[in-house]
Amino acid sequence: MRILGLVLLIALVGGALTIWLRGRSQPRVDGDLAVIQQLANAGSDLSKPHPIEFFLYFPSEQLAQSAAAQVRQAGFQAKVELGAEKKNWLCLATKSLVPAHAALVAIRAQFEELASNLGGEYDGWGTPVVQ
Repeated sequence: MRILGLVLLIALVGGALTIWLRGRSQPRVDGDLAVIQQLANAGSDLSKPHPIEFFLYFPSEQLAQSAAAQVRQAGFQAKVELGAEKKNWLCLATKSLVPAHAALVAIRAQFEELASNLGGEYDGWGTPVVQ
């Protein structure tokens, strides 16, 4: 239970940091790097693969399913479900990988473009601490 709480905290802090950073006119802080640093501070072994979840939201189930098909073609697992607020649809992409900064920046760019092309939004990633 403690690990689940820590996972949720890391994901929430990472998401809140991303949202806060979007509204800033100052030099952009790297949200992916910030989450990686939070993982390290929590004791995660960053040399090991982590089960990483990526969150993409869309205004309809059809668009989320289309995104899921593209995500699967890119080598990720994907599932579609109604968003927590029941206003949009979540495409939850998952993949086990070492949380390397360069890889996560590349995935962010890929998922931001995919979401934008389908009228959705990429909302970051989360993972549990791996020791």
